[in-house]
Amino acid sequence: MKLYILFLLITVSAVFSQRDDDSWMLYEDSEVAKIHIQIAQEELDWVYAHESSDIYKICTVHFKNSLIDETIDSVGFRLRGNTSRQAKKKSFKLSFDDFVKGREFFDVEKLNLNGEHNDPSIIRSKLCWDLFRDIGITVSRASFAAVYINGNYYGLYISVEHVDEEFLKRNFADPSGSLWKCLYPADLVYKGSNPDLYKIVQNGRRTYDLKSNTEFDDYSKFAQLVDVINNTDDASYHEELPEILNIEETLSYFAMNVLTASWDDYWFLKNNYYVYHETDQDIFHWIPFDYDNSFGIDFGFKSDWSTVNPYNFGTIDRTPRPLIEKILENNELRNLYTHFLTFYNDSVFSLNHWEQRLDSLKSLITPFAIADTFRTMDYGFSIGDFFASFESTSFSKRPAQKSIKEFVKSRNQSLGSQTSYRTSAPIVYHFDWSPRTPGSNDSVLVETAFFHPSGIKSAKVILYDSAWDEIGNIDLKYSPRNSKKVRDNDRWIASLPPFSSLKYARIKVRVVSSDDKTADYPALGTEIKFVTHQPGRLVINEIMAKNDAVNTDESGEYDDWIEIYNSSTAEINIANYYLTDSKNNLTKWKFPASDLLLNPDEYLLIWCDGEDSFDLHTNFSLNADGEFIALLKPDGVTIVDSITFPAVESDISFGRNIDNGSWIFMNPTPSAQNVNIVGVDNNFEKPIDYKISAYPNPFNLSTTIRFTLPTVINSGNHKVKLIIYDALGREIETLVNSKLKSGSHEIMFNAEYLSSGLYLARLSVGKFNKVIKLAFIK
Repeated sequence: MKLYILFLLITVSAVFSQRDDDSWMLYEDSEVAKIHIQIAQEELDWVYAHESSDIYKICTVHFKNSLIDETIDSVGFRLRGNTSRQAKKKSFKLSFDDFVKGREFFDVEKLNLNGEHNDPSIIRSKLCWDLFRDIGITVSRASFAAVYINGNYYGLYISVEHVDEEFLKRNFADPSGSLWKCLYPADLVYKGSNPDLYKIVQNGRRTYDLKSNTEFDDYSKFAQLVDVINNTDDASYHEELPEILNIEETLSYFAMNVLTASWDDYWFLKNNYYVYHETDQDIFHWIPFDYDNSFGIDFGFKSDWSTVNPYNFGTIDRTPRPLIEKILENNELRNLYTHFLTFYNDSVFSLNHWEQRLDSLKSLITPFAIADTFRTMDYGFSIGDFFASFESTSFSKRPAQKSIKEFVKSRNQSLGSQTSYRTSAPIVYHFDWSPRTPGSNDSVLVETAFFHPSGIKSAKVILYDSAWDEIGNIDLKYSPRNSKKVRDNDRWIASLPPFSSLKYARIKVRVVSSDDKTADYPALGTEIKFVTHQPGRLVINEIMAKNDAVNTDESGEYDDWIEIYNSSTAEINIANYYLTDSKNNLTKWKFPASDLLLNPDEYLLIWCDGEDSFDLHTNFSLNADGEFIALLKPDGVTIVDSITFPAVESDISFGRNIDNGSWIFMNPTPSAQNVNIVGVDNNFEKPIDYKISAYPNPFNLSTTIRFTLPTVINSGNHKVKLIIYDALGREIETLVNSKLKSGSHEIMFNAEYLSSGLYLARLSVGKFNKVIKLAFIK
């Protein structure tokens, strides 16, 4: 066992060195991190004497948790927050790139250390972040940290992930868009069509503060969002608003804020949120922010936040909040908001879903809370208040109205009698299909989510040709997934057959409720472009996704490659064309700008090594388990050719059959005509190797582990084990321990009861062992 643990630790070390992003290690919450800050005393005194200053002072930081033990110097240190700057228990910001430009610490530029001075439990905001992540909303990660300055213990803090450009890279397929931080009085009231009208300055900062693409200072998209929010007709609000704002995220935000009584927000206080415009999708995302004022923390605004009317959360100043007001005026959106409220209240917020985790976190932080003398300075919280604030049935210590468990039980109970539905049509709030750019011989999977209070009588995908003539319809099948995401529980799917005779098609979803109300979404349909192989053009001809010993690049390395072929009778200049392995980022790698001429019947190898070190080396590598590949024209939109290739064996390529253009496994022929060699197995469904993978990974609550057993295994002859270990080699759970047939298998791993961190899945079949990493992030 000791040798195996050593093997696992070596595997973990290798994983850390290969990860694209290691920031998750900072927020691993199985233990309280210890952050030691060394700063000149006169500099610390200056920071405390200038509470409103954002000037960083230089310090050294030692960060230690279960995965990290490192010291970093020349770090910026200052106070953070708004009103919390006046608290006796201060909040701090650490900046790793202020004195050393461009530097990151485990892939983050900044750490936010929140003192939670107004929360006797020091846990409320952490619970909110975790609940949002449970329901699939993009928010900051958070973990506990014990903060020491110059050797003195300054108390228990919550380390909250900074929302910035690095955050966008971690969470969005297209991180190049514009991010706005919205602080009081960010009411989203329309001020006119001129984008500059929203560059409002108050209290020395912009109310809607642009945090990315600041060099352009372009507020045109933000002005468009505010225009739609305020000026869209009430009757069509449920159709128009989701075209510019992700409605699932937005309604989840309002519903979860009502459940947790997080009033320091848009609705009550016109404060504390981000909006991010994702350019590729041309859609705004709503990102929650700042959650210490939750679970009954109050300063005299309400007599009881746990019973507040979910349709009248209230406003601090009786001024307009056009976004939520117009949502509640529209019956379809109001009903969807009510549905979200009800689902989250029953399936997420009820204590039976997370009481064990709450108790575990309480045990984790108790020693650090007891030793924290700073937490007593602002409101006189005693250690008795700390314990009582979790579950006492009669706790009240300003500004906390109730204990956390008492608050949740009261909120659960009161909400049931407060919600109601109105007469409306069904509403579709999620609609997607894959592959996004299908080939003419590909089937298309449509996935959608919709709701109506009376239930659903029928749901179909309506198919049209490019002339808008209906050519058929396919029934949608109710296919829910068991998760805490409301969309998964409202999931309907349909598989569309190949459209071999069409270049374009249009589709829409038609939903009929049990009381015979009908909704079409999108109202005008959406267009699907089909990619077909045509002779006489530029094509992807051959793919080598696992090159162990076939051919080398100019540096003598066995890199993956893609072969491009000019099948036309004319010379083609492919300068500024694009190659990609991502449907969400079609301009991932660009060919050199200088002339790159490909003659008729000429081949060109593009090396896919992920390094982009030479002209024809891409910034991505290929996945031997199979993936999407596309070649695009310089406009970055027009797909010249694409293919989704299956899993491949070592030194076997996937290329076009010279007889009919179909794709087959073959012996590689780099920079030469493809040759159909007898003996290469082209049964795509046949397992060709032991394989194990997990999706999604990293994951938030659960992941599906898929594994393939090759046909050399005779039915019943080999016993299969699939075991989960933690990063230290300790066995967590046995998922499979039985005899299985060859072929593909899958099983769900639910990590709800575990702490965030790295886990390992080990597949054992006879003498064969294969380990993959699993990153669990709450």
